[in-house]
Amino acid sequence: MKIEKGVPIPIGVSPDKYTFLKNMEVGDSVVTMTPKERNNIFSYGRLYGYKFISRTTKDGKLRVWLREKPETEGK
Repeated sequence: MKIEKGVPIPIGVSPDKYTFLKNMEVGDSVVTMTPKERNNIFSYGRLYGYKFISRTTKDGKLRVWLREKPETEGK
């Protein structure tokens, strides 16, 4: 096996797919269809400085809330 240096890590999330998250305000939420989609939202958040929290609701839906936006946004 050959060790290679300087190979960039590809972004695991297609940023264009989740640009709607930029329109969310703190406290807003979305229902996700799959745990994978939830993970993609969290990955997008890490990439752009958003913080999310998720819970399964009483009706069994997986919901993700925006907890915090990047400080530079909205100034």
